[in-house]
Formats: sequence, C-alpha cells, structure tokens
Amino acid sequence: MATLATGLGKAVFPEIGKQMFTKVNSILNPTDLEKALKAGVKSAEELDATQPYEKQLFFHCDDKQTNETLKQFFKDTGVQEELLKPINDKSAPNLELLIAYFKKIASEKPTLKFPEQSIENWLKKFSDAYFEHTSTYLKFQLAKADYLKQLSKYFDAEMLKADTKLYILS
Repeated sequence: MATLATGLGKAVFPEIGKQMFTKVNSILNPTDLEKALKAGVKSAEELDATQPYEKQLFFHCDDKQTNETLKQFFKDTGVQEELLKPINDKSAPNLELLIAYFKKIASEKPTLKFPEQSIENWLKKFSDAYFEHTSTYLKFQLAKADYLKQLSKYFDAEMLKADTKLYILS
C-alpha cells in the first residue's frame, strides 16, 4: 500500500489546502498547508506501523475505504476549523474534537471497524506533527518577512544617502 500521505496528497490535500487558505488571512500558502497535512499523516502512519497489525487504525479497511474515510474527515468544515487553529490563534487543534469528528464519520460507515484506541493514537500523532509543521512554516515565513523588511529598510536608507550625496554634489 502506498503511503496515505502520498495517495491523499495527489488528490485531496491540494484541494483542502486551498479551501483552508481561503478561510484565513495567512502568510502561509496552500502548499505549506498541504505539506503540513502530509507530514501529519506520515507521522501518524509511522506510529501506526509500530503497532501490531491488528491494532492499526485501518486494519479492517481496504485502500479505497481508507482513502474515502480520510477524504471525508479532512473535507469536514469542523475538522478544517480545528486545523486552522495553529494559524489563527497559535494553538494546537483540539484533539477531542478531531476524535469526535472521526468517530462521527466512522459511525456513518457501520461496516468499518476501528481497533480500540487506534483513532485516538493516530489522531494524536497526526495533530502533534501537523501543529509542529505549521508552527515551523509560520516561523519561517515570519522570519523571511522580517528579513525582507530589514533588507528593504537598508536599501531605502542607502538610496536616501546616495540621493543626498547627489543633491549636495549638484
């Protein structure tokens, strides 16, 4: 099975990144949001891989069911609001709400079974990694903006000095 982050990354994450980007006035771009989502899923997959196979989140699901469940989860507006928290107010997504959203989706699919604690463990790891990556991207973008501002001030000052010298010389 290809990694979930790769499979969802091609079809779903770009769309979700754009949807989330339009909901927030942010210095992050849709690509940064997409990368953070992929990093969160990849981290959760890595944790899941360390679990006994029968305790992994998608043990009872085929690839299609797994992808459909995650697509539905990430497209949920409540989930997206939680995922925007690191950007909007610098707080981590509410894990209990993410779990509730996932369990709601799971309850709508009675043929799917999820091992006990697998939802909580998977979403905890996803949420932690997603929050870490969005914070890192935000810090980088803020540092970049500050650097460009300082650079602009420096060159504006240098141009002012040059203009002053030309004025004095003429």
